[in-house]
Amino acid sequence: MKECRLSDLSDPAWFTDPETGWCVCRVYSLIGLPRADVETASLICINQLAFDLPVRVFVVTTSNFNISNIEQSHLFSMNDETLATQSNVKQITLPDSTYVLLITPQFVEGSDAGEPLATARLEQATALLRSHCGWNFLREKVCEFDFNPSTGASSFAGPVFRMPCMVDGPYINESNSRDVAEINLSISKSEPEIKNKINLSLEVFNSAYGSNLSIFLFRTSIEVLVDGKTNKIKEFIRDKYEDCPYVMDCWNELGKLRGGLAHLGIPIPTDDVADRYLQLLYIDILRHVIGIPFKGHASGLFTPGISSPVLKVNIPI
Repeated sequence: MKECRLSDLSDPAWFTDPETGWCVCRVYSLIGLPRADVETASLICINQLAFDLPVRVFVVTTSNFNISNIEQSHLFSMNDETLATQSNVKQITLPDSTYVLLITPQFVEGSDAGEPLATARLEQATALLRSHCGWNFLREKVCEFDFNPSTGASSFAGPVFRMPCMVDGPYINESNSRDVAEINLSISKSEPEIKNKINLSLEVFNSAYGSNLSIFLFRTSIEVLVDGKTNKIKEFIRDKYEDCPYVMDCWNELGKLRGGLAHLGIPIPTDDVADRYLQLLYIDILRHVIGIPFKGHASGLFTPGISSPVLKVNIPI
């Protein structure tokens, strides 16, 4: 396989001004492929995947390839309650092996480009390639960095943190402590079929935190609790929240958004209040499924000052 440089892997047609044209490169490990077959593998790669902007795919071998990597700690509160994180930049040498590079433009003049869209494009390309070529073709994400093909400059970003808001808590009180213990005990006494369903729903629920698809995943965790029968959820809401029409209105609004995502591919924006609404509704329905008393957590969210453009709720103070 011939030697190549990063500057060779982008497309000059992407940029009207090469000086300001930046690309994103994501590197994946490729396992289970003999070196002798690497040339063949590169022939079956799609040169450009056509999303909103192109993604180019390359199979390469490396030898003593040095890259910078940023290790970033978790988000934490300092003594004065300001938020902080710690970063550590270090040089790493990739082992002599075979890798897959996905490259897409980040900043392109005259287009709606940027880091979030470039990241989403790489996720979509990764899914499409994995579905056909298998997980081992794009096994583990090794690193991701930005580079300018014209100047040779590069930069490395750490993880993106979703900023906390008031509805994220923490809610530390005796009532929550008792409720968690009560639910845990009831789950442990449930029939295996119900217990398995609840455990799966909890895993889906937990995967929603920090995800750009949080609303979709929180709602899916609720559907898992009721075997996917959304009419059961509407019956539950209609019966339990008669004095708070917001609960049903918000469920219907999220149903429209979910339908737009599933059938038309319209993304659901992130919204902390919508997330909290689904979290509280999940608790109420979980208690119902395991047969312990209803507490109406979801209706308690709708207090003066609560506002959500996604749920189309704005309660004045």
